[in-house]
Parts: sequence; structure tokens; C-alpha cells
Amino acid sequence: MVWMSAPQPLPAPLPYGVMRLRWCGLVLLAFMRRWVAYLLVAATLAGAGAAGWQDIIPAVAAWLVLPLFYASAQGAWLLPAALLQALAGGAAVWGARSLLWPAAWGEAERALPIPRAATVRSDAAVVALTLLPLGVLMAVGTGAVLAHRPAWLQPTQGRALMALLLACVGSVALGVALLQALRRPAGGGLRRLVAPSAAEGVASVAVRPLRPLAALRPLHWPLVLLALPLWRGPARRTGWALLFGTVAVAVPAIGLTSLRSGAPWWLAACSLLALLVATRVNHLARLETADIFDACRHLPLAAAPLQHARAALGVLAVLPGIVGLCAAAIFWRAPGLRVPVLATWALACLGACTAEVLSAPADAATKAGRWLFTLVLCICLATEVLA
Repeated sequence: MVWMSAPQPLPAPLPYGVMRLRWCGLVLLAFMRRWVAYLLVAATLAGAGAAGWQDIIPAVAAWLVLPLFYASAQGAWLLPAALLQALAGGAAVWGARSLLWPAAWGEAERALPIPRAATVRSDAAVVALTLLPLGVLMAVGTGAVLAHRPAWLQPTQGRALMALLLACVGSVALGVALLQALRRPAGGGLRRLVAPSAAEGVASVAVRPLRPLAALRPLHWPLVLLALPLWRGPARRTGWALLFGTVAVAVPAIGLTSLRSGAPWWLAACSLLALLVATRVNHLARLETADIFDACRHLPLAAAPLQHARAALGVLAVLPGIVGLCAAAIFWRAPGLRVPVLATWALACLGACTAEVLSAPADAATKAGRWLFTLVLCICLATEVLA
């Protein structure tokens, strides 16, 4: 006689909100693991050799809330500052939208009878999870500010804390509104703007209204496959990263021109910003032009020049800032400036960015090791520019 065990009960199905929250949590955790090495390197270099280095992170976090706290003491500036604080959180959700709302997840959701209230609750949960690291940093910064008990903040401390809380709630609300807007049908303007498919991008680049032959102009392939996708094709995120990255790397040059002091600090900041921008632009360019390059495999085009041109985007984003910083240091004749060391720093920084964009994709450990070596080299050279 064969004894058969009783069948095990099937696990209860997960609610939609719980399942999506777990999935987004895993995706965000994987993303943070890729970038935590860079953040640790930056924090280590920022605190290396400094007295009271354990206070550096709270001091840096305090700058996330100081503008709002200063605005609370001014009265009339409190509402604009709170709106800007909320917009900063909404911008963080905008940057993570590809992780929170990928196209595959949207297609699966539209095939299920999920009520709108459930999607709103789910969006609120994943947006709160995304903004949690930013909220922790603002809490640390708030604690650092309140611990010093500044006299200018005492009369409006309660109002400042309430404004900060409302700004955090506003950030979550903006993030939920963004994800809800992405759920519009494919014909919706926002969805077509922020998430164009490869087919749409190729069509927008390659297809033109029929015109007389005399009105047509020949276009070079690098322009069609790289420049136009940055403007109106599938590589718009790369185009925005290229624009904002160029501005970000130029900030140290503007700071040195304005203050005319602290050249080693500005050079060190430029080294970190240049590597960050070059890495980000190169990653987005490879990701968003992969389908276009793959579709052109059967065309009589040399692959190497196109790949090198794509990699050059990351270097072009940092080149104006590095050259402008060197020019500012030489123009203002910083006391004790060692021009050969400055030129060596510029070559090392450009070389590090070039190596980053030309190297094949590697695992996180290899990439972090290359980052650590090149960043330490550039910062060491930056500290030696003044005699």
C-alpha cells in the first residue's frame, strides 16, 4: 500500500502593489550596488587627511536643507524654496523612470484588470522607496543643522521643518503624477517624449516627407546615426546628459574665475565631475544607440569609426570644462602656479575619461578599481599645482 502525503497548499497570491514594490526594490538595489563603489571612493577621498572627517558627510547633507531653512527666515522666499525642493525630488524620480516603469512592465500591467486606485497606491510606494535615500540624507542634514542651533533659525524652526515635510510630500506627489502620466496610451505626448522606441527613433531620423529631388540634401552617416538621434531620436536622454554634463564640468572653471582662489580644490572637483559625466554619457550613448547600430550591420559602413565617434561624446562633454579651468588658472595667475603640473593634470584627466569611454564594459569591481586609480592620480596632481 502506497501512502501519499497530503498536497501542500499553494502560496497565497501576492497583491499587485506588493509584487511591484519587491520588483522595483530589487532593480533599485542592483542600481545602487553599481554606484556605491563610486560614492565610497568619493567620500574616502573627500575625508582623507581631514580633521574630523566623520563630520564631513553630515556637513555635506546639511546643504540639502540649508537653502530651505534660510528661506524660512526670509518669509517671502519660503514657498518658492519649498517648490524647488519638491521639484528636486520629482527630478530624481524622472531620472529613475526607466527603472520604475519599463516598457515590458507597462505592457503586462495593461493586460490585467488592475483598478486605477491600485496603480496609484503602487506608484506612491515605489516613489517613496526611490526617494528614501534622499530623505535619509535630508534627515541627517536637518539633524546636523539643528544640533548647531543657529540663532537665525530659532524663530522659524517649526515653520522650516513643516516646509521641509511638505516638500517631501510634494516630491512623492510629483513622482506619482509622472508615473501616472507614463501610463497614457502610446499616442500620449509625454510617453512619446520620454520613452521613444527604437523604431520610432529610427523612423524620426531616417524618414522624411516626400520632397522633390532638388530639395533633398545628402547627409553624412555619422550625422544620421549619432547627431540626429540626440536631438529627435531614441538618444534624447544622451543628448540631455551631454548638455547638462557639459554645464556641470564647467562649474569649477566658473567657481575659480569668481573666487580666484582654491585652485587645487576646483581641479579635484573637476576630476570627479569629469569622470562621472564621461561615464554617464558613454553608458547612455551605448544603451540608446545599440538598436540603431545593430540595424546598420548590413550596410556598407565601417563599425569602428562609428563606435569611436559614439565614445567621443563622453570626451566632448568634459573637454570644455577642463580647458576652461586650465585657462582660468593661467589667466588669473594664481600665486605659485606650476603650469607643467597643470598641463599634466589636464592630460591625465582627459586620458582617464578617454580610457573610460573606450574600454569595454566590465564588472563593477574592475570598473571601480580603474576609477579609484585614475581619480586618485588626478587628485594627487591637482594638489601639486601650487608650489
